[in-house]
Amino acid sequence: MPGATVGLTPTSPQGGETDLEVRPQSKASEWKLGGRGTRNNIISTPVLYEDKVLLSVGQDPEHGEGPGHLFSIDATQTGEITEKGRIWHVGGDDFRRSMSTVAIQDGLLYAADLTGFLYCLISPPENGTGGTTCWLRSGGHPI
Repeated sequence: MPGATVGLTPTSPQGGETDLEVRPQSKASEWKLGGRGTRNNIISTPVLYEDKVLLSVGQDPEHGEGPGHLFSIDATQTGEITEKGRIWHVGGDDFRRSMSTVAIQDGLLYAADLTGFLYCLISPPENGTGGTTCWLRSGGHPI
């Protein structure tokens, strides 16, 4: 289940919680209202795909645009896996704040950010990210 600053604690299909935690915040990130800060929330629904947790983070669209993050994290590890389980990460100027849950089709990952870009990534991303402009803010999912 997503949490604003606590992280991610998935629930197993058999019931009960698993021992896996993701904290997508840099220790240097700051929470400042009005979009001036660099700390984001887990607003999207994390996706589990081929033993990976795929997760984008952002803020309320009323806070404006700012740096966001898109993570691929190894879900086979236990404990706090944000760093040790990180497979890849896209963020800063390459991926802005997002409220969008990623979509995956034919091995391609699609993610939208609040700036209005729809990204199509191959896992792991090579040569940065490839994207196309939607020319509108996207608070929805890429499907």
